Amino acid sequence: MGKNSRKRKKKEEDFKKVKLKVGKTRPAGENETTTSFKSRAIVIPSQDTKTESGPTNVRKQGLKDLLSQLSHYNSNIRQEALLGLRSLFQQHEGILHEHLGTVVEKIAEKVTDTEASVRHSLLLLLRHILPLIPPERIAPFLPLVSAHLSCAMTHIIEDIQLESLGILGLLLEYFPNQMILSSSQLLDNFIGLITHQGHGGSKPAKHGSSSLVVNPKGKLSSQKSRLKVLNQLLEYLRALYLPETDNNKEQRLKVTFSEKIPTHVQIFDDMDNLEMYVLKSPSSVVQSSSINTACLKKDFIGRIVPLLVDCWIESNPAEMSTSLPSSSISPVAFSTMTTVVDILKVLLETFWSQTTNFGDSDGAWMYSNYFKDFNHHFLSFFPFAVPCQPSKKRKAKTIDQTTGMSVMNLNITICEVMSFFLECKCENSRAWITNLEEFVVHALTSNLSLYVEQVKSLLKFVRRDFYTKHVMTDSMLNVVGALVKLYKASHHLSATKKVLLLFLGELMFSNCSSLVSRQELLQHDAVHRWLCSLPALLNQLKASSPDMTRSVLLVLSSVMTQEPAELDLSILNKQLTAFFSCGTFFCLDVDIQRSAVQLLFRMGSLETSLIHALVECCHCPKVSTETVHYLLGILHCRSPLFEGVAGAKPAMSVSTFLSVLFSASIGISSSELQRLQTSLNPQV
Repeated sequence: MGKNSRKRKKKEEDFKKVKLKVGKTRPAGENETTTSFKSRAIVIPSQDTKTESGPTNVRKQGLKDLLSQLSHYNSNIRQEALLGLRSLFQQHEGILHEHLGTVVEKIAEKVTDTEASVRHSLLLLLRHILPLIPPERIAPFLPLVSAHLSCAMTHIIEDIQLESLGILGLLLEYFPNQMILSSSQLLDNFIGLITHQGHGGSKPAKHGSSSLVVNPKGKLSSQKSRLKVLNQLLEYLRALYLPETDNNKEQRLKVTFSEKIPTHVQIFDDMDNLEMYVLKSPSSVVQSSSINTACLKKDFIGRIVPLLVDCWIESNPAEMSTSLPSSSISPVAFSTMTTVVDILKVLLETFWSQTTNFGDSDGAWMYSNYFKDFNHHFLSFFPFAVPCQPSKKRKAKTIDQTTGMSVMNLNITICEVMSFFLECKCENSRAWITNLEEFVVHALTSNLSLYVEQVKSLLKFVRRDFYTKHVMTDSMLNVVGALVKLYKASHHLSATKKVLLLFLGELMFSNCSSLVSRQELLQHDAVHRWLCSLPALLNQLKASSPDMTRSVLLVLSSVMTQEPAELDLSILNKQLTAFFSCGTFFCLDVDIQRSAVQLLFRMGSLETSLIHALVECCHCPKVSTETVHYLLGILHCRSPLFEGVAGAKPAMSVSTFLSVLFSASIGISSSELQRLQTSLNPQV
């Protein structure tokens, strides 16, 4: 009975209807096929299944993946991509050179990225890769970089504008010659960063339609941001103009002729490396886009100089007019003043170096437009003093040495800027010139030890001041006395003493100095004492500074040629005797030895002690045969046997000259010969 009931229930289950309830999950059908499955990875430790995907960084990222992530919408991914590129190039430098064009094109787009973190990562990447790239490799891609950089400098976001200056600074540091090709556009961008452009076009009038940015809520109008722009502008102008003046310096070719040996004169250097056909880049062919032309240079000066004057006025230089404790100026304002005069120095130096091709009209244009403003704003409180900062106990602190030198640099630069107006052929008052001359005297005689660069800047003013005047004034004589005083106070091996030595020699014995001023200078007691001390300086130097010895011989040669009466002949013979006999002459180079021998040709007479010292030089093995031959030739020209040809009185007698020849031909000195004779055996 029970068995039949179970069979009946099983049959009923096959035809049982499933009841569906509202809100419940519909049951799956009995004939439904399940397609899901489970899988497990097969691990084979002894087999490498990694495919070749090129070099990767620490995070296993390749160049292709990182470059594609630079265009991602997420700023964090873009930042990580730049950091990943830096890590990749640190491990694999060769991949940078292989894909340089692609890398530069991709990362240049991030200059205008709106996220500050991305721009900072880009700056870190550029600091790493730019030193690794040769200038000739990146030159084809720099126009693209300059275009993106111009977009960043003119961007609507001020942070992008300011941070673009850091990238420009890196490019100027490693590729200065390539970045100056787009100077016109970049200089316009600099003006746009510090000005609020008006509607007057690109040619404003005097103080024109451009003015400083005034926006209390903006970053560009702050003095700190403006200082950053001015510093970068100064670096760009130095890269644009100063290399031209360095490369155009004249180099003298010294040729020594011999009667028996053919002399070869090489006119061109490195002829094998001379390239006859050089393809020029488009930026160098189109001269209209360069700032070096005369019209654009005047236009740029007319736009930037009024802005620089406004920056100077904004710094409130009147606070440095006295050294009272109540007067104080912020470090940013002081740095702005220094940068302004440095920029003016570069501009005026470049302008006056090229005015010879344009005529005197350019000098009159510069004088009529800017001298009045410069004289009023720069010289009203000149020279500037270091303000004393009172401490909490109301006691003035000791003036810091660094602060004093910074103020000295500012005053020296102003002095150099105003010296350019000395060359203008215009009637001007002597008051401002006298003020500058008094400062030069004070700077040269102050207790502050001047650097050699500061001394060179002061000498530039003195050179222009002397060469533009034909009458020697008392203030100019005071300047010469201060120069001689600083010369005596300097160490004999210092660079300052060498610079002053060459300058004083140039000032008195160059072709530019007039005869009247030379005679007035030679009558100065300090100058006369300086000339008399030159022979003693040769023995003081010895062989420690060949360059300084060469400079002393050069000045001595000029003195003995043009003003031989200024030197005491007996003292000169005594000093040269010590110079040729003490061993100093033996340790010098051949060219310096020849320069020292040439002094003998200008001497009125040669004393016996000096002749003995010259004979000892002929016997010294350290002196070359060419130098000995040259020495004997000079003595021959000063002997009576050569009288009438050289046009000078003989400096020795015939017997003395023959004695020199015989002593030199023997090959040993008289003392050595006497010693050998006494040591011989009398029986032999």
